[in-house]
Amino acid sequence: MKKLFFIIIFVILFISCSIGPVPVYYSQPIVSLLDDTLEVIFSVSDKDLSGWNHYNQNNIGSDTAFLSIDAYETTGEKSFIERIEYRFLVDGQIVERDDVFYPIPLEIEDKDTIHLPDLLIVVNEPLAYEIDIQDGYADNVGTGILETKVYYTDIKGESFSSIPIRKRFKVIKPLTY
Repeated sequence: MKKLFFIIIFVILFISCSIGPVPVYYSQPIVSLLDDTLEVIFSVSDKDLSGWNHYNQNNIGSDTAFLSIDAYETTGEKSFIERIEYRFLVDGQIVERDDVFYPIPLEIEDKDTIHLPDLLIVVNEPLAYEIDIQDGYADNVGTGILETKVYYTDIKGESFSSIPIRKRFKVIKPLTY
């Protein structure tokens, strides 16, 4: 009886020992962005001819660009795109950033590619002046990088972000006579 008791205790102790934790593998969705635009050019006019830095709030020049971006899911997992962010970078510094939120998240799954709603980007005189100054020369031309990234969740509500896509942009002041 004593032997049986010790054998049972030994078996229980031996079974309860393990070499390490049992791994749990979790597959997360990966959303990537595609864009066919290499460079975006903004032509921001100076409406009152006093310079980008001296503008009248009632008479302000601006230019817009529509970015057409596609998103695709690479792992076959379902995900929901909740917002898209874009940033103007000049010499590695963020000059301006903005978000576009989707009240109803865009669903993407099964290694599918979807077309995101066109992203409207507006550059007005104050932003054009800031970009022009930040690139080192006050010459009515500013250059930098436009960075775009999406934020999405999976079925469990975990939040992720895509690798950003970057494209060159140029802000120019057209000649007025």
